[in-house]
Amino acid sequence: MIYLKQTETTVGFLSKKQKDLNILKQREIDKPLIKEVTYISDIKHRVPKKFRKQLRNSKNITYILPSSHSYRVAPVGSEHHKFLKKHGEFYSTSANKSGEKFYEKWAKKAAQVVVFEPNGFCESKPSNIFKLYKNKQQRIR
Repeated sequence: MIYLKQTETTVGFLSKKQKDLNILKQREIDKPLIKEVTYISDIKHRVPKKFRKQLRNSKNITYILPSSHSYRVAPVGSEHHKFLKKHGEFYSTSANKSGEKFYEKWAKKAAQVVVFEPNGFCESKPSNIFKLYKNKQQRIR
């Protein structure tokens, strides 16, 4: 099942299966994606102790852990957080074909479920991405 939904930053496709999103976006099947979760405790991989508080309190930031898995914790109280809390964690990617701009008509047609928002869909600045190491972090985007 592929959902089209407004996230905190941009319009995205959400799915429980990473493979489905990569096929939809016409890119490598095994390309890693961001996993969106409701709380830091939902992260299945070890977060370096030095960065746990930062990750817990962050907004609109994606973290790549030393295990190379990437996560974004939805801000508590946001509509997206409520959605994730109800439906569980999802893999996430922007709602466009790989390397192209957002095209709402294509995105609605491509998704199996469209989650309508009161303000409609809007594409804004994508989340910042930080790669975490044991004792340091590096800004990727």
